[in-house]
Amino acid sequence: MRYYLNKNRLFLFWSVGKFAFEAQKREFVSYRRMVEFLQYYFGMSETFSLSNVKTMIKFYVSFPIYTEQLEKLDWNYYLKLLEIKNHSKRMYYYRVAIFSECDFDTFDELLRKKR
Repeated sequence: MRYYLNKNRLFLFWSVGKFAFEAQKREFVSYRRMVEFLQYYFGMSETFSLSNVKTMIKFYVSFPIYTEQLEKLDWNYYLKLLEIKNHSKRMYYYRVAIFSECDFDTFDELLRKKR
């Protein structure tokens, strides 16, 4: 059950990031108006806060193609990965997380040691 919840949440956050990114690219829409629209449409005001929507956009930009591979990690992993500024390093640690199948605490500790 947890896998399906994570899968749906990741896809929702990726889709919202794509929607917001492309809406800003097509026509200039302020983040504030975008957040108001999403909160009205989905009704989850805390989930679609300004900072969360910016994170969702960053998630989409970092992983522009949604694949089943993305579903192997929980959202918390992506939040940690998005803190890494260097795209090559971010992708390296993404692959480490996927292939090592370590739990989040171990992954978080690894990132803290390597920085």
